[in-house]
Amino acid sequence: MSYNSPFTGTVVQPTDVSYRSITLSADTQLQWPINGNATDDYAARIMQVSATTSGLSLYMPPANQTSVGNDALIRNVGANSFTVKDYAGTNTIITIAAGESKYVYITDNTTTTGTWGNIAF
Repeated sequence: MSYNSPFTGTVVQPTDVSYRSITLSADTQLQWPINGNATDDYAARIMQVSATTSGLSLYMPPANQTSVGNDALIRNVGANSFTVKDYAGTNTIITIAAGESKYVYITDNTTTTGTWGNIAF
């Protein structure tokens, strides 16, 4: 499946979902909310996450399926910290402690793991 526009050749931006609340009870792989993705584990621009135990990870969607600058604000509303990782899980983007909010964004989308920037909110 190609994620490039047949008209411009550039990467197609996924549908923008504004908000999602997530209860993280196992490591979870997110997907972009593109038409045809039949998953409830989609990324949103603002995500409130509560991890049921420590040591859990939230895997961001493939960076090469979107444009650089695509972003998410992730707020930990639970008592346990969790780790946000790239699509393959090989790189940690950020660890979010209880009560913290982090803003993550793609700075390089040439691979599925991409390069992600982050800012503490």
